[in-house]
Amino acid sequence: MAADHDFMGELHEQMLADEDAYARRHKAAQTLFNGGDPDADDLGGEMRAGYIPRTHLDDHRYYSLGLPSVDTMAGDIRPGEFVAIGASTGHGKSALGEHVALDISLRNRVVLFSLEMDRALAEERLLAKLMRVDILGVAAARYTKSDDYLGAVAELQRRDLLLVDPPPAKRTIRDLTRHAEAVTADVVIIDYASKIANWDPGKPANLIVGELWEWIKHTRTTVFLLAQTKRPGMPGGKRYRPTVHDFSDSREIENTATRAILLWRPFHGTRRDTIAELTLGKNRFGREFRAHTHWTGSTGDFHPMTEDEEKTAPCCRRIPRPQPERKRPAPSTLDPDLLMEM
Repeated sequence: MAADHDFMGELHEQMLADEDAYARRHKAAQTLFNGGDPDADDLGGEMRAGYIPRTHLDDHRYYSLGLPSVDTMAGDIRPGEFVAIGASTGHGKSALGEHVALDISLRNRVVLFSLEMDRALAEERLLAKLMRVDILGVAAARYTKSDDYLGAVAELQRRDLLLVDPPPAKRTIRDLTRHAEAVTADVVIIDYASKIANWDPGKPANLIVGELWEWIKHTRTTVFLLAQTKRPGMPGGKRYRPTVHDFSDSREIENTATRAILLWRPFHGTRRDTIAELTLGKNRFGREFRAHTHWTGSTGDFHPMTEDEEKTAPCCRRIPRPQPERKRPAPSTLDPDLLMEM
């Protein structure tokens, strides 16, 4: 029993060490972004290594959304792609971006620029997904240093994910791309477009998207840009799916994106809000389609549906209209022999 107690104590200490390493790593990334010089122990030397663009021939990277049923139809996301994720307010853009970040960072370096919320809140949201609890559950577990919390921190530490919340003065697209180069990011996720410095509807936004696209082509870095759509649920209970034409502020998002994913929760704001619909409205490398996932609002996470669940998704299931019953002709009262003679 004493040996078991020592083993659990060592495991608990290792989890605490992982939590400290995770905090130091993100502090180094934030320091580097702000123009400082992080210590060598905080991955500073690796982050300062210059960015070397890869060629098409020696680049064998590929990425996915972390939703097998959707990835099967969408195909692999390749380096140098510009993926736009659009949704109305409150429909889960940030949640989907976090889900993608957690999946891709298992194999590749991901930088998640959180322009909408601070790093502490974004980190809690990531831990909520790993622990499968809500934000309040994460806060309670952090206070007690529970094994579930320390295990989730260790799991997050194993991922090559850098979470950065830049100050407003350093939210220009040039600052963001420079930081991505400094940390040799494979994938960049920007949450979200209208929070980028100097972003205004029309020409300013178009110029920013154009500058981002040129950088993507030069460095072959894959970028997920989360953007607002302008088609919310309509009054009277009737709700409309967003389309690739509904990206707010800039038409260049629709024009330059290699893939455009539209997120829609058909039962948003109701008790039936357990389904999310993903529409691949633009795909330069494959088919366009519509798929569904399970949605858990408390953790802000997505889970794949089975084929049978997909076929019976209540938001798209077609209910046959009742057909009016056909009246059969009344039986004849004439004598059959008389009918034969006629």
